[in-house]
Amino acid sequence: MTKAPDGHLISENDSPILKSNSGENGFVSQSLEVNKYPQTTTVTVIDNHTVTSGRRQEKGRSHRLPGAIIIGVRKGGTKALIEFLNIHPQVVAATDEMHFFSDDDNYGQGMHWYLNKMPMSLPDQITMEKTPKYFISQAAPDRIHSMNSSIRLVLALRNPVTRVISDFAQRVENMGDTGRNFTEYVLDNTTWEVKQDVLCLTISIYHLHLARWLQLFPLKQIHIVDGDRLISEPLEELKGVERFLGIPRYFSEEVVYFNATRGFYCMKKKVHGLYTASCLGATKGRDHPHVEGWVRDKLVRYFDTHNEKLFRMIGRRFNWS
Repeated sequence: MTKAPDGHLISENDSPILKSNSGENGFVSQSLEVNKYPQTTTVTVIDNHTVTSGRRQEKGRSHRLPGAIIIGVRKGGTKALIEFLNIHPQVVAATDEMHFFSDDDNYGQGMHWYLNKMPMSLPDQITMEKTPKYFISQAAPDRIHSMNSSIRLVLALRNPVTRVISDFAQRVENMGDTGRNFTEYVLDNTTWEVKQDVLCLTISIYHLHLARWLQLFPLKQIHIVDGDRLISEPLEELKGVERFLGIPRYFSEEVVYFNATRGFYCMKKKVHGLYTASCLGATKGRDHPHVEGWVRDKLVRYFDTHNEKLFRMIGRRFNWS
């Protein structure tokens, strides 16, 4: 009898073969193939953490832990980003937000639970998921680092004032409180100063949250996507993500194109030899609140100082003034 990486005993007749895979993307995993079974049972070992997929898979497809995670930010363009990336043939992305590393109950389910939530992928593909709450979570950085210290992290940021307005609109819609006043929501009604305890605002103080991640991950492992540019010029941003992930170039004007009729960028995906198209904004239409000029100016001034701290932290500037 021999031991598998997860501690289970395997008969000599099972002929286990331990394979180490280190692709050009920098993602390292090990697969234990047990020849006793008609299909492959995969044991994935990442940074000495062993996770087994007990399901029998065909043609090399199996559940794999993510090689890259979109960690945020809420209303920063994460949905558009993962929809774009999911048409890349080397990327397989989870369609739902996992909230595994930010939710104690989910995390308590264990890594097997998380693994089985991942989409099926091939060995040469990168599995991805996106959960914007990870960025502001106190626990997520350490938990993700414990799973895989060399994982690639993608962070989509946009103008903090624009993000606040969009965030407010979604929260109002979700709560059904359409009469909520934006000015009263973000400003103290006695001093007219920006409130310090509103989550919608603190999410946009990017440097505070990023500092936690940089305590565990070097900046070279965190790719920052310009969320505003992703809307106006998605192709260039997507090419940057391709380079960061180390995957072959796929995005071009043929795959990502502007639809003048819809007024949004669209994407084509080839499925079974046929192209299907979908457009950004096709499911949007949420009304944003009217924001008076003096309120917007006050928010711009408020975030200016915080933005400068972020720019120094990442060695890069955004035109958010």
